[in-house]
Amino acid sequence: MPGSRALTLSLCVLALAGWNACASWRGADREIDALLREGRYREAAARLEQAEPLYGERDQLLYALERALILHYAGDYAESNVAFERAKALAEAAYTRSATQELVSWALNDRVRDYGGTNLERAMIHVFAALNYTQLDRPEAALVEVRQLDHLLKAFETDSGDTYAYGRDAFGLFLSGMLYEDAADWDAA
Repeated sequence: MPGSRALTLSLCVLALAGWNACASWRGADREIDALLREGRYREAAARLEQAEPLYGERDQLLYALERALILHYAGDYAESNVAFERAKALAEAAYTRSATQELVSWALNDRVRDYGGTNLERAMIHVFAALNYTQLDRPEAALVEVRQLDHLLKAFETDSGDTYAYGRDAFGLFLSGMLYEDAADWDAA
């Protein structure tokens, strides 16, 4: 699999076509949006770090996702994966919160509950981490991410009990196939 930036950028554009849920959370910070539009990703990452307190305790997953994605576009793949690992941990922790928090959230207000991310956001963590590892020439680590993605997608389908639930991510499956093919694992590809 070529490690070119063009290929990664193309793959990212395809993945991002459906992943804009957290973009609106940044809407108040027009400076970051302007920096991103201008392709000044390192500056946007620095500005985002300054804005972290604005996210608050309950929206740390959104902050981690934003940071990871901006660092990915800045070409800082290793640091991006550090942020994606944090996002994974936050998403998992929010997913396994107690029933009490869910009950209070239902009765009072959704803002009582930590943001746990949508299924798509949780899946894209693994997709982008795999892309980062590919850019870092760490194919085994990229394969770990696609295995985790496969496990997560199966869990989405099983947990919902709905065979039509979000559980088949075409881009994630395509990326998995490419990575397995590159590793000459023809059965998995």
